[in-house]
Amino acid sequence: MIILSHLSYPTLLFILFANTFNVSYSFADILVLLFFSILPDLDFVYHIIKNRGSYDFSYRHHQWVSHWPIVYTPLLAALYFYPSQALLLVCIGIYSHFLLDTFMSGDGIMWLYPFSSKFYNFFGNGTRHKHGPEWFKVYSKKNIYKIDLLSFFTII
Repeated sequence: MIILSHLSYPTLLFILFANTFNVSYSFADILVLLFFSILPDLDFVYHIIKNRGSYDFSYRHHQWVSHWPIVYTPLLAALYFYPSQALLLVCIGIYSHFLLDTFMSGDGIMWLYPFSSKFYNFFGNGTRHKHGPEWFKVYSKKNIYKIDLLSFFTII
């Protein structure tokens, strides 16, 4: 998915939920949600620094530790034992990222890693096994891309 998707869908869903159930939230809460919605993709920054400013489009960042759901399971346990709105927003942000990557990214997510290295990718026909500009060329022609843009401009 593109960063716009990772930012907009969780934010829209949280605002819809909060307004429906009369849950109060602040701008800081939204910023927490936005940051953690893109946190798994911060390995991209490491990759660019490591390559001295260039990006290798064969780089498959969904196999890195930042995209292993098991790494974030302690947050779910903490949320269960110490519930708070901030921690809920952290978990929503991270796991919504994984769900979105599962549905439309080039590879998907290894949900069961380290027990299985199988990538799960649903509804990714045409984008499967594509990366970088090749992936975006296919993805930008799909209707979901138009919905991504619309949802992003809705939260602005």
